[in-house]
Amino acid sequence: MIAGIQTIPAISFLAVPFRVALITCDEVARDGYLVIKNRRVLGVRRMPPKGAAIYPIAGNVIIPGLINAHAHLRFTHLRNSIPAGLPFDEWIVKILRAPLPRAADALRGAREMLRNGIVAAGDYDADGLGARAMQRSALGGVAFREFLAFDASITKKPAREALRSSRRMLIKDPRPGIAPHAPYTVSFDQFNISTRAPVSMHFMETPQERNFIEKGTGTIAELLARRGRLANFKIPYRKPLQFLKQSRIFANGAALVHCNALTRFEIRELAEHKHFTAVHCAGTHRYFARGDAPVRDWIREKLQFALGTDSLASNDRLDLFHEMALLRESDARIGARDIVRAATEGGARALSMRGWGTLRRGCHAAFVALDIDMKTSSSGRFLDEDLFEALTSRPAVVGVVRAT
Repeated sequence: MIAGIQTIPAISFLAVPFRVALITCDEVARDGYLVIKNRRVLGVRRMPPKGAAIYPIAGNVIIPGLINAHAHLRFTHLRNSIPAGLPFDEWIVKILRAPLPRAADALRGAREMLRNGIVAAGDYDADGLGARAMQRSALGGVAFREFLAFDASITKKPAREALRSSRRMLIKDPRPGIAPHAPYTVSFDQFNISTRAPVSMHFMETPQERNFIEKGTGTIAELLARRGRLANFKIPYRKPLQFLKQSRIFANGAALVHCNALTRFEIRELAEHKHFTAVHCAGTHRYFARGDAPVRDWIREKLQFALGTDSLASNDRLDLFHEMALLRESDARIGARDIVRAATEGGARALSMRGWGTLRRGCHAAFVALDIDMKTSSSGRFLDEDLFEALTSRPAVVGVVRAT
């Protein structure tokens, strides 16, 4: 493992040698140099171009920097503290009663992601703790300012405050985003604001969420009632996708986290919108023993998807290589390229990070160097099963490099 991240100066002309380079999931290059100029990938060459400085790396395989589409750095201190398999409403109560996080905890989580080859993340953060950890660690991505708004009478105030506070803290990297927590914690009216910032939300994580959205009943309603949160809450009383369509905050799409309880028709309709990305968190799915993941249905209906680690309150590591392995373990019929694309290009799409997640010409220079036994890798021109197996068998991450 590595201690941190290596940064490339803004003005640079470099050639990075490799044995194998995963340019995209549909293009693998062998025995050459990745050429980088002024923060961007210039292309792949057989020989280093004249004037380029050789940038040596310890590994023999380079891949695009992984992008974690959903995380909660503020819960890093809760690793292994909540028993797996609890009903969702009981788990929520455990979270509400947990000790408060510290800045050092969130920073430790950000550095763990970097050590595991994650160069950018979509982090949910209610008070700036995660955003500051991302800045201090050089972890890129989007710092989503999460908010709750149970009281429908305070029209739009929490959402606008979340946007303002996010923008005050962040300048460029990570970018500011906004995250209404979930349809059962943000009253319907609060969604009706417009924003060009990236948007994300926990959505249809459990069948109980559907019961609450459509009928105002079930264990979620009971939990909110016990906590005195239903008096001024405006329950949607409509289908989940109607809820999205009628909320202006989602006009430009969003990263929708979990999406476990959607019907096949709803998945197809969501895919037709083109701007939504579903985010699957395989570790959390296993933690709650939720059975079959919906990912193969997403692929069948052409719904774009990404991978996330979620938090250490419902996972035991912040590692997308492990998430990829868990997804394949849950359903061997899901293709290698679909899985790796979700951890790279899919994450970039979910976070509106154009030019990340690939090593194509013109893309942002961010890559991971791995030490992999080349005997396990075939000589194919695209990502095949041999290379996929090497990537998901706990590869040694020996370098994480990104332009600054």
